[in-house]
Amino acid sequence: MAAVAIRTGLIVVAVAGLAACSPGRPASPQPSAATTRAAVATASAPATSVTAEPTDSGGRLGPAPFIRSLWFVDRTHGFAATGTGISATADGGRTWVRVLDHPSIVQIAFVDPRHGWAVGKEQLFRTSDSGRLWRAAGEPQDPLTSVAFVSADQGWGTTNSGSVAVSADGGEHWAAQPTPGPVGSICFTGRAHGWAGGPGRVMATRDGGRHWSLAYRLPSVAEPDQGADVRCRGGSVWAFFRGSGAVSKLDYTLVRHSLGNARWTVLAHGWGFAPEAELPGAPGVPGLGDYAGPFSVLGSRVAVVLSRCVACAPTRLGLVVIDTTRRWSGDWITALDGTEADENTPPTFVDRFHGWVVASRADEGSVIAATRDGGVTWALLPTPPS
Repeated sequence: MAAVAIRTGLIVVAVAGLAACSPGRPASPQPSAATTRAAVATASAPATSVTAEPTDSGGRLGPAPFIRSLWFVDRTHGFAATGTGISATADGGRTWVRVLDHPSIVQIAFVDPRHGWAVGKEQLFRTSDSGRLWRAAGEPQDPLTSVAFVSADQGWGTTNSGSVAVSADGGEHWAAQPTPGPVGSICFTGRAHGWAGGPGRVMATRDGGRHWSLAYRLPSVAEPDQGADVRCRGGSVWAFFRGSGAVSKLDYTLVRHSLGNARWTVLAHGWGFAPEAELPGAPGVPGLGDYAGPFSVLGSRVAVVLSRCVACAPTRLGLVVIDTTRRWSGDWITALDGTEADENTPPTFVDRFHGWVVASRADEGSVIAATRDGGVTWALLPTPPS
């Protein structure tokens, strides 16, 4: 294996396995290879906000609800969904104000700074003014669980039953689109090309979802029921398969595909698979630690993945930056020591340097950490009002 160069506070990895982590010996992650109120405007939102300066060490700032979704549209403007609604920030997360009251928001997604959607239990909301006003949109007969829009009008969604629905008017009306199997996640690079993740496979469409075909299947040595979380960006699709785990370890594999390229590249895989050489087409592929995910895609060749050491005392979270054109880098997020990652709340980055991560402390609620230097240093931020 290639050597791992270690610098103070930052680990730079060429291609090597993630170091083992055990209590008393923390190791660094080393990747190798109708609205609720008809209409809710920020200006009319209740004076329920949290204000505090970020800090880079311990302690919880303000109330701490559990955050179910976090999305930033730029370096200052972001939205957080909790069990009571959506809160917004205009200063990078230093202060928050409630903009929508609804108890079951599970996903927030924007296609541009103005147009966004919030998926709730049997209710979809949309905004066309940067989140100042949220109003109820349409909902298919089979309720949505997530949405992925490529423009202010064109988008797709996954449903409770594992099917796909499509909308051509910003979510006001939906039509079902049959797929060869159950779908848990979906993404599109445009109005034609899209991918859907299911158990052990990725399906693709070239005609906007009217027809789907098998695009990638996990090798037989991998756990067959692993669901694929697919993310599209810049003409590329990434799929992260995660399965069951044991002994503080989790089965996972990360693959990437580019339009115009027939093959899928296995970027990383972890415990539970047969030895590396037995994973077809992926000899010597690196791992991301014992417990990897969730992840986000920053560009066609760059993604970030959370890596956890659940056997460490305290538990530790690390961020791995995967760049297919250069060395990968990773480091522990010390501000989040003792927390757990939320598998359904991926990191949110607006560029290579500015990003936010959500974690939780047992029954104490969520915490947010932010970085301005690509993950080298982190600061804790106030949580939205509960």
